[in-house]
Amino acid sequence: MIGWSRDLPVPADLPFRRSGQSPIAGALQVSFDDLQAWHANHLRVVPGTLNIQHDVSSWIKAEMPFEDLRPLIKRICDWGGKQKRFVLPRVKKESDDILRKSFDSAQSFLVLGKPREALAAICCIQGFGYSFGSKHLRFLSPKICPVLDSVISKRLSYKPSIQGYVPFSEDCLKIAAKLSPLDNASWGAADIEMAIFSYLYHPWKPL
Repeated sequence: MIGWSRDLPVPADLPFRRSGQSPIAGALQVSFDDLQAWHANHLRVVPGTLNIQHDVSSWIKAEMPFEDLRPLIKRICDWGGKQKRFVLPRVKKESDDILRKSFDSAQSFLVLGKPREALAAICCIQGFGYSFGSKHLRFLSPKICPVLDSVISKRLSYKPSIQGYVPFSEDCLKIAAKLSPLDNASWGAADIEMAIFSYLYHPWKPL
């Protein structure tokens, strides 16, 4: 299993290491340029990401009208991968009241900078475990919310649970804070996770 070193260096190299080993022994180095390339690769492979992000941001600014919620959930679940075939039928059966309250509560917690509580709130919806719950948080607040799914939980040392989500979010934020000045851009936790997911999931180096 590959783990993530929590001792993040000044950002020319961002180490991933095998569990139980020192950050140096068996380290797999990912450079800043590589992170940029893998981030771009993710956007190329999943071209609808920024469109959904824009539309969810507009929805929040419009005070989250409920009539748009189920279509947005459908789009995010479609974006989220093959497991949607299990998630969407259960979400369709969920009551309007629980959907509304769960998203309102999650958004309130995100405004306070509390992703753990936001994930717990959104996971009250039928079919939403930590993975699809975090996929929705990723669009509600990409600045502080990455996606924690099976690819990352299996390959990195984060528990596949709500409890494992907080340290992953915190580590993504630490890296984003170090990379943003170098890139003269605003990296968020979701951007870091996108790059890492692409790096772990695709066995080739992007052009």
